[in-house]
Amino acid sequence: MRYLIVFLTYCVALLPPRLRKTKIIALLQAFIKGLQTVNDYFVAFVQEAFYKVSFTGQVQYLEHILNDRYDNTLRRIYIEDALQLQPYLYNKAENRPPIIIYNKSEGQTPFYLKNKIEYESDYDFIVHVPTGILTLELERAIKSLVKIYKIAGKRFSVVGF
Repeated sequence: MRYLIVFLTYCVALLPPRLRKTKIIALLQAFIKGLQTVNDYFVAFVQEAFYKVSFTGQVQYLEHILNDRYDNTLRRIYIEDALQLQPYLYNKAENRPPIIIYNKSEGQTPFYLKNKIEYESDYDFIVHVPTGILTLELERAIKSLVKIYKIAGKRFSVVGF
């Protein structure tokens, strides 16, 4: 990484060869220790910033960052779409696969048509977290992390399984 600078190497290289003695190098090292510490903190900050901006609101990235942070070993956190698609009844002329509706007397599994509002959900997606690790604090942390990355206007819920 181009941000990592070893200041002692540069300082020793700038010294004239006759002054490159052990005591002077140790003195230089003591002088630049604070500067080297600040540079190390900066390098760690840059690496964390690159990690954060490498994720988007896509489901696979949200699952990845949630599992990295809260369930790193087993990676059991997953996201499911909350909306159930309503069946669409086609006309015969549309040449689509038919949905067959049977009479009650035919003994087939029942098929129920619902109103449009019955298919709608309060949430757009659901974050499933294992109940063994789900606590109130973890739920709040997951909600705050997902709010950072999710697409604006999308509603979600955190549920234990």
